[in-house]
Amino acid sequence: MVGSLCFVTSNKNKVKEAEAILGVRIRCIELGIREIQEIDVEEVVKNKAARAYKELKTPVIVEDTGMY
Repeated sequence: MVGSLCFVTSNKNKVKEAEAILGVRIRCIELGIREIQEIDVEEVVKNKAARAYKELKTPVIVEDTGMY
């Protein structure tokens, strides 16, 4: 599925919600990436996305409870 949209999350409901909003199928991947301890939510998400990309070698979407 190279080139498909990859959502790195363990929450299947968030994937369903994203599919409904975007109107496309999304591949869900669980990587178990540990979050950095940082107050700045943007830094947490950037780090998570960079680590997921490094492992998967494809563009990814990540989520964080503090992200809105």
